[in-house]
Amino acid sequence: MKILFIAVDMQKDFMDRDGKLYVQGSEEIKNNIKDLSKKMDKLATHIFYTMDWHEENDPEFSDNPDFIKTFPPHCIAGTRGAWLIPESIVGNIYIQTMIIILIIGY
Repeated sequence: MKILFIAVDMQKDFMDRDGKLYVQGSEEIKNNIKDLSKKMDKLATHIFYTMDWHEENDPEFSDNPDFIKTFPPHCIAGTRGAWLIPESIVGNIYIQTMIIILIIGY
């Protein structure tokens, strides 16, 4: 049996208290993320990380965000906030830009 593990947006701007778009409570689950990541490193045949990745002038950014279609600047390419949190990283990772299309319920 093959097991695919997808870690979604485990980035400092979301997961660290000083992150630009901090998700309240995410600091408290970092140890769980670390434990799960270690287990998946042993069980999963493939591990994928998704990353929110923006340019500085992204149209999603706003000084007055509605938090539906616009947000404050976050996860800007090359900044510390765009980095993955260390608790989510297992083994050697290879970062590649790619487009994946998932069709669910087809």
